[in-house]
Amino acid sequence: MNPGSLNDVESRVASAATWFNEGYCDSVSAAARKFGVPRARLRYRLEGRQPRKVALPPIRP
Repeated sequence: MNPGSLNDVESRVASAATWFNEGYCDSVSAAARKFGVPRARLRYRLEGRQPRKVALPPIRP
């Protein structure tokens, strides 16, 4: 699977999180595999962590 852009990956992470929260997968690992996203990233999003792009403000004056 082509990793694609960061926005594409975050979109797939959001889909995997929804899939997991609705009970379609028994584990975070299974949801991550199904959507082709890193397991740790999915777990962090489920814990409430935001993507770095959102969490950190730009460092420009």
